[in-house]
Amino acid sequence: MIIRRVKIIRAGMPSYWYANHIGTEFFVTNQIDSDWNDNYEVIPVGVDSDYGMCYIEKGDVEIIEVFDGEVVTEIKVVRND
Repeated sequence: MIIRRVKIIRAGMPSYWYANHIGTEFFVTNQIDSDWNDNYEVIPVGVDSDYGMCYIEKGDVEIIEVFDGEVVTEIKVVRND
């Protein structure tokens, strides 16, 4: 799968979820065509990521890096004693 590391450089509207994340970098998947815009789907990274099922408009990012990779999910069980 092609993965892009992008930096948010603007938000097309102040109501977009990433409007307060200008300068933040995210990993995204291939471009997704929608009825409204060309978007990238955000790959949630880290524990308790709030970015699952989020999209970023193609024109609102600067592409930092493009590489072939895969998304690996790890589940851990931790004892609470």
